[in-house]
Formats: sequence, C-alpha cells, structure tokens
Amino acid sequence: EALGKIVDPVTGWIDAIDVATERARMFKREQLQGISEVVDAQEEETEGVIDGEKEKQKAIKDTAKARKDAADEALQALEDERQFLRDMAQLEK
Repeated sequence: EALGKIVDPVTGWIDAIDVATERARMFKREQLQGISEVVDAQEEETEGVIDGEKEKQKAIKDTAKARKDAADEALQALEDERQFLRDMAQLEK
C-alpha cells in the first residue's frame, strides 16, 4: 500500500510527461509541415520566375532571328537587283 502511494503519483507524472511529449511531437510535426509548405511555395514561385525569364529570353532570341532573316532577305534582294542591273548593262554594251 505504501508502495502504491509512491508508484501512483510517479505513474501519473510519467503519463503526464508522455502526453506532453506527444503534444510536443505533434507541434513539431505541424511546424515542420508548415515550413515544408512555405518552402514548396517558394520553390514553385522561383520556378515560375525562371520559366518566365526563359520564355522572355526565347522571345528575344526569336525576334532577333526574325529581324536577321528579314535583313538577310533584304540584302539578298538588293544583291539580286544589283546583279540584274549589271546584266542589263552588259546587254546594252
């Protein structure tokens, strides 16, 4: 009976510590989950920014290529015209 008076309070304290420990674990899990969600959201945002920049760079490259192609075509047309005029000048001689 005397042992029971000592063991019962100790058991109660152990149970209370177990409950507190479990609550602390749950709190830690919730905090880690929250941190993971924030990190995931930041990663998605960063990927979105990177993808946007890649698309912008591609659009710039495509525009530059289109301008170069147009300039090449204009130059070729001028060279063709020059050659045509030379040929006409040769025929008139």
